Amino acid sequence: MAINISPQIGSCFPTSACTVFFLSRRRQRELAAKSLQVEARSQSYQVEMGDLKGKLDSTAQQLAQLKTESTSNVTERKKMQEENDLLRGIVLRQMKEQARRDQEEQRDGKRAYDAGELSAGTGGFRNGCP
Repeated sequence: MAINISPQIGSCFPTSACTVFFLSRRRQRELAAKSLQVEARSQSYQVEMGDLKGKLDSTAQQLAQLKTESTSNVTERKKMQEENDLLRGIVLRQMKEQARRDQEEQRDGKRAYDAGELSAGTGGFRNGCP
């Protein structure tokens, strides 16, 4: 290795050492620039990751709400079905009661008619009329 003894800065280094030093400095600057690029990309990815996390949270919340609404809809439908069955039973009971009353009125009317016929008929026999 030859030592370069020129009055320039770094002249005390051997020529290959100077070359290695300057190459390493250039490499260091390149790596620093790449590091800044990687850091910028990392920040970009972090922002994108935050956005995606927000969308995921929003979607998860919507899904939970839909499940709750679905469950409440099932519960409401079941409750409505029970109420409908109860009302159907009440209406059916009222209709049967009305039918029974109608039959009683028909029987009572027929009895009254029959009783009127009988009384008219017996009265006629009493008077001697056929």
